Amino acid sequence: MSTALWILLVLAPLGAIDVVYYHLYRFALYARPASVAEQITHLVRQACFLAVVALLAMGTPGPIARVALVVLLAVDLVDSAVDVLLEPRSRAALGGLPPFEYFLHFVGTFGSGLASAAYLLEYGKPFAAAPVWMVAPTLILGAALLGLESALFRARGSAAARPGAAGWRSVSGRVRARGGGTRAQPTVKLFEDAIGFVIGRRPRARARHRLPATDEAQHATFAGAHATIGRERFRAAVEARERQHQDIGRRGVGRDRRLRSRAALRRPGARDGDAAVRWGRSR
Repeated sequence: MSTALWILLVLAPLGAIDVVYYHLYRFALYARPASVAEQITHLVRQACFLAVVALLAMGTPGPIARVALVVLLAVDLVDSAVDVLLEPRSRAALGGLPPFEYFLHFVGTFGSGLASAAYLLEYGKPFAAAPVWMVAPTLILGAALLGLESALFRARGSAAARPGAAGWRSVSGRVRARGGGTRAQPTVKLFEDAIGFVIGRRPRARARHRLPATDEAQHATFAGAHATIGRERFRAAVEARERQHQDIGRRGVGRDRRLRSRAALRRPGARDGDAAVRWGRSR
């Protein structure tokens, strides 16, 4: 059995967690216009993964299969690099990637490179076919996730492209028309509810982690305006506090002068009040 296949089978559960929880459930990347390019890279990578696992599971590949494996592994590595370049801009409105998703991506990319190196080391060498019970769950689950993610992505894309549609909605699963009505997407909503049921929470329970795609530009504008207003308010508060300290200082100087004047009037031998006042101020 191929060493590269062993590595890919170990990586499969981690990739499934990444797809189901982060891509489909928590962030619904298939429904965000800003994540279209990233979503395409994810679909390409899943297709390459399934093809490589299927070819390696059949045992020693023939000449055409060997070339196909090299091409698929190269496409996977290039696709991973493109995904890394797209993620900062795609996830900017979501606050970036969570730490555990960063960990999953790192392990997945490192494992793919390790599998590619292992296959190149055993290139041209014979190896046995993998048992069906070992490979079948990975292929079935991978094909199901690929089909589900592709269907969701296509359903949201076709809904947004319809005449009168205002855009994709990543939280409610509906597309709002210009006339004010809504057209529900029952298939997409059913998939979202199913994912939430499997995880054990409602699909909208973590909706605060993402924004409707049509409101992202407005959110960015409002955030910038609020930051500017906050800086102006802070500057105004500092200036007001400085003026208050200056007023307190001036009042304090006047109070000290009045106290010295009163003390001079009470001095023994003071004959002229005006002279005493002037003497007290001179102190």
